[in-house]
Amino acid sequence: MVKITMRKSLAIFILATLVLPMLTFAAPVSASTGHPAIGTYNGSGDFLIATTSVNVTAGDMIVEAIDGATAPFVGYLTIVFAINSTLLVDFSGAQFDLYMSKNGYSNLTADDVLYASGFSVSDLNLAYDLATGISTYRLGSMDDFYIGTITNTTAEGTTSYKVLSGPIPFDITNDYQFIKIFDGSATLIAAAGVINVQPALDITPDYGPACAAVTISGVALSADTLYNITYQNGSLIGQAYTDSRGKFTFTWNMIDLMNDHCIDGYDVVTIDVIVASTGALVGTLHFGEMSREINLIATGSGICYIGELGNCSEGCIQAHIFDWLWIEGDHWCPTSNVVIAIDGSVIGTFSANGTGYFNGTGMTIPVLTMGAHTLTVSQGEFFYQYCLSINSTLLVIPSSGSCGTPLEFEAYGFPEGNVYLYWYGICYDEPVLVWFSNATVGSDGQFNVSVTYEVPATYGGVHTIYAYGSYYGTSMGSDSLEPISTADFTVTPSLWVLPDPVDMDGSLFTVYGCGFDPTMSYYPDTSASEFNPYSVYCDCCGQLQVDIVAAGLRPGLHSFALYAWGLPCSEGGSGVYTPVAYTTFTVSTEGDLIAEQLASISALLVSINGTTATISSTIGALQLDVATINAQITALDGDVATITTDIGTLTTSLASIGATVTSINNGVATIQTTLGTVNGTVTSINNGVATIQTTLGTVNTNVASIKGLLPVDMTPVWIAVVLSLVAAVAAIYSIVMIRGKIAA
Repeated sequence: MVKITMRKSLAIFILATLVLPMLTFAAPVSASTGHPAIGTYNGSGDFLIATTSVNVTAGDMIVEAIDGATAPFVGYLTIVFAINSTLLVDFSGAQFDLYMSKNGYSNLTADDVLYASGFSVSDLNLAYDLATGISTYRLGSMDDFYIGTITNTTAEGTTSYKVLSGPIPFDITNDYQFIKIFDGSATLIAAAGVINVQPALDITPDYGPACAAVTISGVALSADTLYNITYQNGSLIGQAYTDSRGKFTFTWNMIDLMNDHCIDGYDVVTIDVIVASTGALVGTLHFGEMSREINLIATGSGICYIGELGNCSEGCIQAHIFDWLWIEGDHWCPTSNVVIAIDGSVIGTFSANGTGYFNGTGMTIPVLTMGAHTLTVSQGEFFYQYCLSINSTLLVIPSSGSCGTPLEFEAYGFPEGNVYLYWYGICYDEPVLVWFSNATVGSDGQFNVSVTYEVPATYGGVHTIYAYGSYYGTSMGSDSLEPISTADFTVTPSLWVLPDPVDMDGSLFTVYGCGFDPTMSYYPDTSASEFNPYSVYCDCCGQLQVDIVAAGLRPGLHSFALYAWGLPCSEGGSGVYTPVAYTTFTVSTEGDLIAEQLASISALLVSINGTTATISSTIGALQLDVATINAQITALDGDVATITTDIGTLTTSLASIGATVTSINNGVATIQTTLGTVNGTVTSINNGVATIQTTLGTVNTNVASIKGLLPVDMTPVWIAVVLSLVAAVAAIYSIVMIRGKIAA
């Protein structure tokens, strides 16, 4: 029996031994487990694992010391997950995150902070490289992470390591000493060893213009301690206390080094953070201060400087009187305005944005003497100066218009004496200068007589006006002679119709055009009918003439327009079509059959009753609203009213137009009719009849009808009269409306 029992026990033990691995495989690991090592790796072969601790500055990834001694090489903080085939961490998930913690417990605690997430476990098996797909690094660190397998060869042999290299957060205190690895389960693993977080300083931004708003942050410092912030020369910028967690922030506007871009386009400002009580240096920061730049200076004359200019620029910027001036700059102090002046007179003031950029537009060159002037771009005591050369200036007012536009000319900085003005190009195929006016210039350099000209019949586009000090005849075959000055005038196209109005009598009427481009074809469009040919051209002098037969057009307003041929989108077409020029013209009723038929119906106004007018005609009686025939009261006599309309005059009783005295107020009687309101004065009451005087005549009415409107002690009262005429203006074809009603 004993032997049998022992055999059964041995069988059960063997079975359990065989089944155990299967059970282990069937029950998955519920979390990452193990104790990863930490060390330093330089990315190219040097690798060292710490026994106790590493020193790393907050927000950084460089290991400064390992196990209390200075690191033998510059390397990155590195977490080791496996050594050869030995796993230091077993993962249950496909991804893991990094937390910083104050404790080394293998669970998540309330004050642990997540600072990087989304690492792939499978990437540990790949070659060591940049980690991708990682969420934005939290708490101030922006260094990259690197993940994969590395090998390290020593005298003992070659060893492979599965590692992750990267930074620790910036915004932590020095009691955060452990990295925890979390793969989605409830169990977390603390990295082996201790990370001694060193004090860290950060400056934002770390480069920019003078006067830029700059913020310094400090973490992992002594708690509740006063620190001095100074420039390298010892001048105090300000002071800041750390809070109970050893943190501080301090913001100020950076010093202005007043650097000329041509001398020093960029300079480094050094800032020290010092313990106020001991003078011990905590750390040093650097700010790159960029010198002020002038990127562009341009004038309406089209001569400009483009580049990063300072006081090293040479030559003069060319300009004319009333030219626009544009100056653009960068890296100017954002806390004060940029001032533009000529010879000390301010012509523009602009503010720079946060990066120091300003865009100086909207300035105009004022009236100045000819020659060199000083253009200054300044900010406080800092300034750049440039030479601005003003040239003799000829102005044409306006600067654009159609043929026949009256022009006026002004001169500035001209030599005293005679001036001769020439117009370039009357006809496109004759590029000559045509003399059109003389002028004289006084000692002030301006015309001392009025100089005018009417735009000739010429082609469209830009025409240059030349001013010479000598007369070269009525025309010049070349513009190679040097003028005193020039001005440009743009001729715009115009259209008009003659005769206007147009009678539909079968004759020709003509559309005339001027100022068109001889190199273009135009598509005509009329409100009347399709036009043939489908395109028209002007002659070499920009003129065109289109004759149209005066037939088939109904009376009223019509149009004629010319469009430029469009381009497909592949050639820059916009899909928008606007007339190059258009005109309108009126077609009269002369020769119009319908108008003649309407005139032949001999309409005669018979009566008005209320708001209804009765009209007799050769085709029957019509009734219509008095507003359509513009009925108005023009005279009053007793109980008779005289009414004028578009089709005749009628006398009718006041009763037929509903005349009623509706009020007497302060002696003014108001008479309401279907044609409007009349005001008058009660002049007498005799035998029960009241007489009311109006500007249109007198009105008689029974006293009984107005008794309730009169005062108790009524005596004759004199009242001013104003006639309120209210009637709609009849349409030009109101008779057409009448015919429509007859037809209905």
